[in-house]
Amino acid sequence: MSAIVLIFGLLAVCAVLQHVGVDRTAGESVLVAGGCKPISESLFDAATLSDRPGEYGLTLVEVAGDSPERSALGTLTLRPHKSELDSLRSVSTPLYGFSDIDLQSVGAYRVGDPGSEDPDAPGVLVLESDRDGRRVIILRLGSEANRRDRVRYDGAYMVLEVQRIDEDGFAGSWRSGFPMSGTRSRTRGYFCAIQVPQ
Repeated sequence: MSAIVLIFGLLAVCAVLQHVGVDRTAGESVLVAGGCKPISESLFDAATLSDRPGEYGLTLVEVAGDSPERSALGTLTLRPHKSELDSLRSVSTPLYGFSDIDLQSVGAYRVGDPGSEDPDAPGVLVLESDRDGRRVIILRLGSEANRRDRVRYDGAYMVLEVQRIDEDGFAGSWRSGFPMSGTRSRTRGYFCAIQVPQ
């Protein structure tokens, strides 16, 4: 009987981790039951996700003017790239991964399979660079967007931009759209990725 209780307890903890977000109060990181909170921060100069492979509970929240917010919950797995794949022109790509998040449920484009585990066309690719004097870390979702044998200059996109990294995970904003089709096809919001303890 005690083993069954323990199993259900662990399942409950996992469920909570998938429904929490990150908030910062008085400079400390805390988990907030019930979802993400939007943030407005900038990364410090040496920020990186290169040392943060692992499993995450991922929450996407859509912000759409006066419309009610929609959200999606899923998992995100990040793995270290092999050294020969850890670069893309002037951008570092230290991690790749995959996610089972339902992008369309928050109005985002699905640019190929976000669940692809192929390192040459991963469902998620972490891109890190310095741009105009600031640190930029982006997670690009979709296997078609992340193919190494093709350079895309236009087309649909779905990206998460990291604005904070702390001991619990990372958080920021996301945007998705199709540049040639006008503002009506663009969506945006905020996200939280909470690391699941190993």
